Amino acid sequence: MSNWRLIQQVVVVTIVIVLLVGCGAPATLLPAEPPIPTPAPAFTPTPEPVPTSIPSLFPIVQYDKAGDIEAGYIDVSGQIVIQLQFDDAASFSEGLAAVRAGSLWGYIDATGTMVIQPKFDEARPFSEGLAAVRTGTLWGYIDATGAAVIQPLFKTASSFTGGRARISMEESFGYIDPTGEVVIAPDYGDAPDFSEGVASVMKCTSQKPCSITSFTFSGFTFTNMTGGEWSYIDQAGDSAMSPTFDGAKSFSGGLAPAKIGESWGYIDKTGAMVIQPQFEDAHVFSEELSAVRIDKIWGYIDRTGTLVIPPQFEWASDFSEGLAAVTIGEEHGYVDKTGAIVIRLKCNYAEDFSEGLAKVWLEDENGKNTMAYINEKGEYIWKASTSTGATP
Repeated sequence: MSNWRLIQQVVVVTIVIVLLVGCGAPATLLPAEPPIPTPAPAFTPTPEPVPTSIPSLFPIVQYDKAGDIEAGYIDVSGQIVIQLQFDDAASFSEGLAAVRAGSLWGYIDATGTMVIQPKFDEARPFSEGLAAVRTGTLWGYIDATGAAVIQPLFKTASSFTGGRARISMEESFGYIDPTGEVVIAPDYGDAPDFSEGVASVMKCTSQKPCSITSFTFSGFTFTNMTGGEWSYIDQAGDSAMSPTFDGAKSFSGGLAPAKIGESWGYIDKTGAMVIQPQFEDAHVFSEELSAVRIDKIWGYIDRTGTLVIPPQFEWASDFSEGLAAVTIGEEHGYVDKTGAIVIRLKCNYAEDFSEGLAKVWLEDENGKNTMAYINEKGEYIWKASTSTGATP
């Protein structure tokens, strides 16, 4: 074999080795003639770190005998895992939870360690890596280290969803992106969070003025913005569809409640009415069913508009983990998707299930609301231990 031929073979083999190792593939070669230098060691990829699971923790709040709030956290079995050491506590989100120490809010991790020291007058849950916090009268945003990433500039601020957060300046609402830039000007009288890439927004006009209504139910007060002209915008602030409505709510599974005149129906993403307006009120779809009100009584429809649980409830919430909180007369409880009442409760108010538990509010002998948790069997796994009573 000529020297030139030998040189060609060595060069070719060397190039193959470089390419294989550079692409992350093991450099395993067949013997060649003539023998070549020892190949580079095979590449062994570094294993991906196994994510550490965060246990489900639930905030508990009760009043001590002096009438002061004490707050901590339980696990899904009802065992206290973070002692009652705070003055208030919110739910965990993205591994952190807002807690109040004295008059100021900070954040703890799942061990109960204060990782962001209390220095805020109000604090919301983390979402998409950021949390809205209030200092004085204005809201801004921090990251998970507690560093301010969006300065306090806003009168109100919500959590980020889909890369947008609702903010207000003066009395109007708009949206910012995660850098704090106002990407949709605050020109709206109401503007719920984005869902499925669009948001329902309302403008108050002389032809369609706005008003705030409120009602009290089982000791809880609820407020709602009514009136105005409603439409949908995309994340750039452009119109997402041509129709306007007398009321509009968020999209879920491609459908959203929309109001024409005094009746609610459901539209698709083109704005076409796919379930005709016929309801006095309507919720968004959750787990393929939606609560609707007919003659002041609530039932549930499926995505075709067919009533699958006949109207029979004074109040009905969305389905969550296969159950929905309802009220029948003076009794509260939960129904399954057949409409069967599977949990009956004597309480003032029942919230949705989340991670296997639901928060309910009981009434003590003084007529005050006290917190408790039930599991999906309807068993109480934790109750506030005093009868002093706390109004939520």
